Amino acid sequence: LKVPAMPGVSLKHYPEKRSRGESLTGTYEIKKGDTLWSIARFFRVTPEELALQNGLKLKAIILPGQIIKVPGKKERKE
Repeated sequence: LKVPAMPGVSLKHYPEKRSRGESLTGTYEIKKGDTLWSIARFFRVTPEELALQNGLKLKAIILPGQIIKVPGKKERKE
């Protein structure tokens, strides 16, 4: 079975499943241009997990300055 992917997306970078005991303990401030998908990819979680943990729908609009919960293991610095 072949499933087409978006150009430039590599499946080897798809986030691994997290164990049920792990929680989202850190926070991240939304920057202009961020999407749930891009944030999830950076923190190696699924967009569905981010949306669920933050009480959002998967297609929710996120705004710059908004704070969401993310995995506490890795802090994003810009």
